[in-house]
Amino acid sequence: MAWTEEQRRLAHERRKLRQGLRYQSDMTDPEWERVRPHIPPERRRGRHRETDMRAVVNAILYIGWSGCQWAALPHDFPPKSTVYEYFSAWVFDGTFDRILFALVQQEREQSGRAASPTLMIVDAQSVKSGPNRGGKGLMPSGYDGGKHVLGAKRHAVVDVCGNLLGVLVTAANVDDRVAAAALLAMLRPPVSVRGTDSRRRWLHRREHEGRGGELRHVAL
Repeated sequence: MAWTEEQRRLAHERRKLRQGLRYQSDMTDPEWERVRPHIPPERRRGRHRETDMRAVVNAILYIGWSGCQWAALPHDFPPKSTVYEYFSAWVFDGTFDRILFALVQQEREQSGRAASPTLMIVDAQSVKSGPNRGGKGLMPSGYDGGKHVLGAKRHAVVDVCGNLLGVLVTAANVDDRVAAAALLAMLRPPVSVRGTDSRRRWLHRREHEGRGGELRHVAL
């Protein structure tokens, strides 16, 4: 799909904002100010934190941006062992989920929409990969008979603005509806599934009934 003039203008503005940064993946000062409040504070016991948290986040962003191995992390970042330790801890305690949720809310409010989405879209893409992704037996691949792809399947849920809400990676043979239910369970409840794209089978699913809150609809 061709870019619109608005998309080209926004891309040009983003490039201008990132001029002068050490790496294109580094955060600008305004970006860091949006992320900083969600970084876990240092522990009350033990040594005081000496590592710069902004440098740690920039290192993690560099890994994602460049696709390099942890061992190839440039030496002007904190040691790779330190960065990986924070990365693992933040995955485990949900720090990245909280950051994503907060940023999506801010982005939606800036665009004049309600902070929490009421309509979400789930889609999946099968991609080729080796027989064992991430090491032998760690994450085996599968065969997607519909797409004739041996590998993995990436499931993503976004709002109507295109803001990413969640991602799940499975073997390619996992049914889209099964993975969608697992993906939606990772989001804040409640969620209902309204339909599928190819089979046109309408499903109805309500997560965490009785807990109150806004009912959100999902188009698959």
